[in-house]
Amino acid sequence: MPLVTIGPGKFRKTEFPPPGRRKIEIEMEATGAVDVFLVDVRDYDKWRSGRSYTGASFLRRRTLNARIESDKPQDDWYLIFENHSPEEVTVHYEVYTVP
Repeated sequence: MPLVTIGPGKFRKTEFPPPGRRKIEIEMEATGAVDVFLVDVRDYDKWRSGRSYTGASFLRRRTLNARIESDKPQDDWYLIFENHSPEEVTVHYEVYTVP
């Protein structure tokens, strides 16, 4: 499982290829609550500026087990973990594509 450490008030992003017509499964455990975002690469600047973007969000999570369905091919996408806490947070995560 990949591991990232996120400082207070910071975020970390990882880029993934398009899932095509498959499902994405995400498993995550964190030492503190984080916001989790799946953001289309084309919409990253929109996400950064707080505007509406293509993707999904899961707010204030210590654990996550989610399956996202894709009915069409898309662009590359980012998995973003954002830490609003005043403490450093460590996140373990795994991303799978399933038929």
